[in-house]
Amino acid sequence: YLDITSIVRAHTTSSGVSVPAELLCPYHGEGNNLIQVTAWTASASQIAERRFIYDTKPPRIDVSAIDAVGSGMIEISGELVDAAGGASLLVNGVAAPLEAGRFSVQIPDAQFLTFEAEDVFGARTNYTVARPGTFVTDALGMRLNEGAFEDLAAYLSDYMGDLSQICPSLTGMNPIASGSIPQNGVTIHYEINLTESTCGLPYTILHPSSDPEQNAMVMGLGIPDLRMVMAVTGTIESDQGSQPFAGTITVTADLAEVLDNVPLTIEDDRIVAGTQTITVSLTNFVMTSENLPPGFESVMTQEEIEALFEEALATALTEVLNATVDQVLAIFNDMEGSTEYTGFTLQLALLPQSLLSSAGKMTYFSKGMIQTDDADPGVSFFPGSFYT
Repeated sequence: YLDITSIVRAHTTSSGVSVPAELLCPYHGEGNNLIQVTAWTASASQIAERRFIYDTKPPRIDVSAIDAVGSGMIEISGELVDAAGGASLLVNGVAAPLEAGRFSVQIPDAQFLTFEAEDVFGARTNYTVARPGTFVTDALGMRLNEGAFEDLAAYLSDYMGDLSQICPSLTGMNPIASGSIPQNGVTIHYEINLTESTCGLPYTILHPSSDPEQNAMVMGLGIPDLRMVMAVTGTIESDQGSQPFAGTITVTADLAEVLDNVPLTIEDDRIVAGTQTITVSLTNFVMTSENLPPGFESVMTQEEIEALFEEALATALTEVLNATVDQVLAIFNDMEGSTEYTGFTLQLALLPQSLLSSAGKMTYFSKGMIQTDDADPGVSFFPGSFYT
């Protein structure tokens, strides 16, 4: 109910009342909205009244069949459900004619099917499903969103134990560097050992590769509040003899991201990892030193120490990340789940047959079944897809 005296932009026309749609927006909810608009004069005389339905819920697409029709074509049939009516539908860019909500359209055979629907009010549905083989009779799509990735990361944290022990364990990698530096007629022989290593509680990182041409996942660890103390010992050799020295280098970083770029392939219906490339990036790296010999820092600069530190981290955490990769792939390869509904249970066994990874999506195929609660349960097997 809108009072025309309080809405300047609403105005009467010869055929009724015209009201800008944005004035009604605060009254809209999801689904069908029955809206009544009444216009009054300043003397409280009713001018006109109109009632109409405004639908904000996007269309729903139900695919009932996908059949091969020869010559590299498939026919997709189903129903588009939308209370507003008048929706349009594209399947892989091909317009699907609608008759009483039913549709049937032929398109070139494709492994991935993109459905785009829009109703008369502009509410849209847009999604892609993957289909193995030449055709599917039914398809299951399961979306693993950012929250689910976080759940998986939490599971990995439990599997790997207390990640806070990662940093103290790095002291077992000593020495992390050694060498000789010729400087102004003398030679500095040095060895660097990590004596103290602390950090905040690390967290796992897991997402598809951002490179659409690369079939890979990025896995790794985020290590906050990093602090490491290194003992630098050695000798300074000159014509006058050898002189020992001992100093320290302290490094801190707000965050160290240790990333493992993992190429993925399919072998024997299993996702397997290819050659892995571990990299480390540091945020706000700061280095301080004490009692180092003259000339040492001019040769071993902060940039070189940072690179050395990154290399040491990558080496030390390789085993941890390999275990992470193995566990993640085990989860994907053997993931099973079930969801109980009234009268039936949906069970999933995700068994990959082919794989595609892109910036926002990782797809591989699976099969599952629906089991009823009857004494003689009916079971239906169907292919499907898993994507993020």
